[in-house]
Amino acid sequence: MNRHLFFIITACVVTGITPLVFSERNNMLTFALVALAALFIQVYWRDVVVQLLIIRGVYANKAGDHQKLKNSYLQIYKLMPHSFAGKMAMGVICSLENNWARAESFFRQALYLRPGNIYVSLNLSVVLLKRERYQEAVKLLSMLLFAYPRSVMAYKILAEAYYRLGELYNARNCLLAARFIHRHDPEIEGFLKTLEEEIKEVA
Repeated sequence: MNRHLFFIITACVVTGITPLVFSERNNMLTFALVALAALFIQVYWRDVVVQLLIIRGVYANKAGDHQKLKNSYLQIYKLMPHSFAGKMAMGVICSLENNWARAESFFRQALYLRPGNIYVSLNLSVVLLKRERYQEAVKLLSMLLFAYPRSVMAYKILAEAYYRLGELYNARNCLLAARFIHRHDPEIEGFLKTLEEEIKEVA
């Protein structure tokens, strides 16, 4: 049985039998709260731990501690290897190891579990760039931007894909769109400057 369905059915049963067991309102509320809390922990404890590990990984990434980041995601994979979080975590680990083929496999599995997920799509598009499959990256990112038109990161990666394909004007348009959404990004400004110089050279 699906664990979410199990939680809902069991919670309804607990709520329904509580008035039959206890006559006092305070006892009913206390029992129901304790029972539902215990049920939630039993069903979703892995999800709670995964969220804590993700937060730990985010802080590790900001600190530049890739080993701690890798360890956090490895624990996520061990906890839930067949889940979306597990596939995503292993994709990140493979990316940190520059194992792009394996990273692509795990990100595609994650995308199958959650079609259109922005985080998987962005990670997969980076992997496609690393594997020099620029047209595939363009197609993926174009579909992503249709759903998330204000994703600055999607525009930046798409600009990189167009640049690798030699489509300088398309790359510039992507960066201009990214700059319109998020101004004063030094990475965007630097890339735009490079593009403008190359466009002048070929003009």
